[in-house]
Amino acid sequence: MIKLILTMLAGIIIGKIISHKKTTTLFSKIIFPIVLILLFFMGVAIGDNEVILNSFSSLGMQAFIITMGAVAGASVGGFLVYKLLLKYKKIR
Repeated sequence: MIKLILTMLAGIIIGKIISHKKTTTLFSKIIFPIVLILLFFMGVAIGDNEVILNSFSSLGMQAFIITMGAVAGASVGGFLVYKLLLKYKKIR
């Protein structure tokens, strides 16, 4: 886990250092296909794992419940932040 965090932190630092318009446009064109490739290989790994495939129905329901909770929490949080910022702007 620390490797993932350090890798992302290094990317953030390098991105801040080389934040030019040309490189940002180039990276945005490259990132989407790379994400698709990563998702493909993740699908291959899941398809190869018998334990995951056999318990897919129960995992799917848990994933659905967690996703709906995350969406609901983000929506409520966004609404509250919006209301607080709107109230702050009216005061100023």
